[in-house]
Amino acid sequence: MPDLDSLMEYNEIIRKKFGSETEGYLFYNKYAKGKGFSVRKSYCEWGNGHNERTLQKFVCSCEGFREEKELKREIKKRKPRNITRVGCPAKFVIAWEQNTGQWYVKDFIYEHNHPMAEQDLACLLCSHRRINDEQKADIVAMQISRIHKHQIMDIMEM
Repeated sequence: MPDLDSLMEYNEIIRKKFGSETEGYLFYNKYAKGKGFSVRKSYCEWGNGHNERTLQKFVCSCEGFREEKELKREIKKRKPRNITRVGCPAKFVIAWEQNTGQWYVKDFIYEHNHPMAEQDLACLLCSHRRINDEQKADIVAMQISRIHKHQIMDIMEM
């Protein structure tokens, strides 16, 4: 049974509106980082002209399962990756409302079937590993100055 804080948070999230699909993704990704999971884009629907999206589904990166053919493959060229998709039901679906020109939350499931990452490790999950333009410029400048990659990594972590 969800607690009162969870219900209030759920209520707040399902009432959200966004000016763009990207804004919706950024919101859910930030929410995910705070909770300790990573997100990815999933299913989408296109409008009649097939030139703009009308629905976008974002899911926990643990949603779904690995394809069975991958699990049963006998001749493996390399060591198989860890199984990370465990059928997690968490999702965030936004849809475009033509009348208002805004995206609204159509569906939101916050329950997960796996442990969350600890808060100090959430930044290492896939959807949270991003560098901004300023950081890219710093990296290029350090490469030009012939600073080794491992030293650049040490500097960037500070």
